[in-house]
Amino acid sequence: MKRRLLQCVALLAALWVLAGCSDGRRQRYAQGMELYREGNLQEAREVFEAGLAEEGDYGPYHLGRALVAFEEGDTDQALADLDTAIALDPDDGLAYSKRGYIHLGLGYRNAASEDLQNALERVRTIRDREERYQLYLNLGTLRREMRDPEAALKWYKEALALEKRDPGLYNALGMVHMDLGDGDAAMEMYGNAIDLDPGNAYAFGNRAVAFESRGQLELALSDAATGIRLDPGIPQLYLVKARVERELQDPAAAEQTLLRAVERWSGYGDAHLLLGEILFEQEDHLQAIVHFSHAKDAGNQEGHFWMGEAYRALGQPQDAIGAYRTYLDTEEGVANLEQGILGLGIAYKENGNGDLALETVEQLLARNPQHPQATELRSAWMESKEE
Repeated sequence: MKRRLLQCVALLAALWVLAGCSDGRRQRYAQGMELYREGNLQEAREVFEAGLAEEGDYGPYHLGRALVAFEEGDTDQALADLDTAIALDPDDGLAYSKRGYIHLGLGYRNAASEDLQNALERVRTIRDREERYQLYLNLGTLRREMRDPEAALKWYKEALALEKRDPGLYNALGMVHMDLGDGDAAMEMYGNAIDLDPGNAYAFGNRAVAFESRGQLELALSDAATGIRLDPGIPQLYLVKARVERELQDPAAAEQTLLRAVERWSGYGDAHLLLGEILFEQEDHLQAIVHFSHAKDAGNQEGHFWMGEAYRALGQPQDAIGAYRTYLDTEEGVANLEQGILGLGIAYKENGNGDLALETVEQLLARNPQHPQATELRSAWMESKEE
């Protein structure tokens, strides 16, 4: 009997020691997380690394250090620690959620989708309300990036049920409603974002786009200008403002807005393209070509098309042929496919190659038998060939 009593006492003592260890590391983890949330990253890192020096197999320490590393810009360290945290505890929904967030930020959508789904399946382990909110927010962002606005709206609404004071969420909801063609709902969401944060330049920029889509150009211009004043470091705002200025028949103002943008971001292809189009309309074809060239160098394939148009306007059909052919080689997703084929045919004709010109126009008519200009050119070129 005495021996059994001693065994029980020993067992209880061991359990007390284990409980003490568990409580100690939980307290240390909580201390590190508090420092992390306060922005004291170096001190938080020291707490987590001291814990890892003693217990390297405790997953939350790896999770905490991963969060610090990510904030410090060390993505590789963050992912390595999250991988370890998940290996140590495959049921840790928060670790999956954070890894999904990093993958989303890096543009690895498939990996992000897998991680966030794993986090969702383990959401019961994510007890912190803010962390659940972030999970739903990231799921909404992922679905919007994957062009699934209905699913994005669902997850943003889940996030909204947990947090109604985040202007960024209302801004995101506005963009999804725009994707779904619900301009009224989008305007309401952007208004909510601005009410909560009158300095939210992104919300002003997005509302400018919504006003533009409704033809309310003066209001769009005002919002775009306000966005730039609040944060001059958002390149897209300049593009929106210039586009509206162009629609308001003020090309000089649009040109100045775009020059500000490309002086600040020399590789901003969309701004170069729009500036080139404005210069082309003003018949400044040489300067237009400079900006179209910058646009295509930045990866905007429409630059090739517009270079073809500008070269043709300058009477340089051989250069135009090269630009059009490069453009048409990247047929997927181009905006001016039929005009590119037509321009190539006309450039061939102007370069003295009537057979290739006629063949090219025939290709266009095979795609679109009702194309009026192609039909007219084929008739005229056939008649001249018979003569």
